[in-house]
Amino acid sequence: MSVVPNVWLLTKGEVIPVTGLQHVFHNAPFGIVVTRVMRDAAGLPVGCLVEQANQVFADQMGAELAALAERPLSELFSDWDPLAEFMAWGGLDDQMHIVRAETVLPHSGRRCAVTAYVPAADRVVVMTEEVARTQQLQRRAAGEQVDQNALLQQTPHGLLLCGVDGQIHFANRLAADFFERETDQLQSQTLQELAASEASGMSRILKWFDWSIEQRRPGHWELELRRPTGAANFQVDMFPKTQGTSVANVLIVISDTSRRRGAERALRTSKARLRAILEQQRHLICRFDAQGVITFVNRAYCSYFETSQKDILGTSFTDHMLDDDAALFFSQTAELTPEDPEGTVEVRFLARSKGVRWHRWTVVKIADADVDFPEYQAVGADITEDKL
Repeated sequence: MSVVPNVWLLTKGEVIPVTGLQHVFHNAPFGIVVTRVMRDAAGLPVGCLVEQANQVFADQMGAELAALAERPLSELFSDWDPLAEFMAWGGLDDQMHIVRAETVLPHSGRRCAVTAYVPAADRVVVMTEEVARTQQLQRRAAGEQVDQNALLQQTPHGLLLCGVDGQIHFANRLAADFFERETDQLQSQTLQELAASEASGMSRILKWFDWSIEQRRPGHWELELRRPTGAANFQVDMFPKTQGTSVANVLIVISDTSRRRGAERALRTSKARLRAILEQQRHLICRFDAQGVITFVNRAYCSYFETSQKDILGTSFTDHMLDDDAALFFSQTAELTPEDPEGTVEVRFLARSKGVRWHRWTVVKIADADVDFPEYQAVGADITEDKL
């Protein structure tokens, strides 16, 4: 089959010129058939013969693609004749004529939406799409839109989509809760109006909004608000969408970080209390990593080895240990596991003014699933007198 030159393809209400249909045929989700107009001796149109069709059209007709060549179009559609409709509208000429209808496909009995047009005086192009498929795609698109809206409503973040003028085009439920408004009410306002009404934290959010537009890049900020229930912490992220050199809109994401901040404060308090307890212990206490590098020592440890925390942190726990005992110490600590994390080892240390001293150390491997490299805490005592 030949390629028809200067054919126009009609899609979604737009007429798009193409110089050849082969690439369109391979990718179009609907049937396309190009026909040649046959004329009688007087030059009047009498019928259309198939000149070129795509695979979708062949499947709709229940025929092999090659078998469609030169078949009259009237044989393929039992109750619809585009040529007759064109003639009723005044005949065929070089102007663009378009007719639309619904018909039944003889092969499958399914209803089909058809669009026919005349790109030239001797050609008629017909596009076919099953009505059921169109309705299915429409339902799927509507379902995807519903799913998308549901997803935006269920996200654990407040979402605002704003134009560069500050007009709020979309707000989800959590964003409405943040500003203590209804969703519909929020979507009818601008950021400037919210700031003027002294909505929670809005003056700072508006300032960050203007900054993201001016800089044309994302940014995030921390926001602390005083609420009747107490202090509340939020993270505010701005994501401007650019088109060329200008900003089209800005997505604002508001995340409640109060629980995380509360947990961080509790953890800091717990660590401070634990450190205070360890500092008051008379036993020697230290922490070190898998390589023996010291990360913490208490006051009793520093006093015993006549050093300071500043000087000893970052050094090796075995620096003051006799070499033979250091090898024994590491071999035993390496055997500790999360199931059996505790062990006791007796080794000799060389203290500055005390000479060689025997120590008994109870070592615990600290289990933490979030840490790839293990850490150990050791509690020691001088047992030299017991060894004599």
